[in-house]
Amino acid sequence: MTNITGLLLAAGKSTRFGSNKLLHLLDNGKTIVQQAAETIIQACPDSIAVINNNTTPQLVEILSSSGLTIIKNHQAENGMGSSIACAVKALSKPDACLIALADMPFIKPATIKIMLQRVQYTKYIIAPQYKEQRGHPVLFSKHFFSELTRLNSELGAREVIKNNREYLILVDVDDTGIIRDVDSKDDLDK
Repeated sequence: MTNITGLLLAAGKSTRFGSNKLLHLLDNGKTIVQQAAETIIQACPDSIAVINNNTTPQLVEILSSSGLTIIKNHQAENGMGSSIACAVKALSKPDACLIALADMPFIKPATIKIMLQRVQYTKYIIAPQYKEQRGHPVLFSKHFFSELTRLNSELGAREVIKNNREYLILVDVDDTGIIRDVDSKDDLDK
């Protein structure tokens, strides 16, 4: 069995939302971050959450109580890429890492299970797609860790995927949650 560590990126600023969007309550009574954390923990019990220097104690408590190991990205202002790099550097030699975003609470756990079933080779990038639109989370085998640790921009891991298309496996899923992030309050109404 492949040893996979989940990486939940929770170091953003929530500037477009108007308040800390990760603490916003969903219709099911859970916060956005709690729902995202529970989904990644179901798939990858060994998971890490990346936070920034100004993360509230409430957010840290939610992530910790969900079972995630917390690491702080002291350079989070450099963007998502720096959080990915920070998290990958903290890994303890898994075969792969599943990178998920804390502002995407609508991903179905079954989608991640489908992705994990596609792990067949030693070198791969696996991403879900809904109606030919690639989404999140994205699974990277350890062969890409070196590239991931050099990221330092808001683009996240897009360049790593672009530079390694021959290893990209797209998995068709019936899950709009893979393309639905929460940047503004309007995104919750869609």
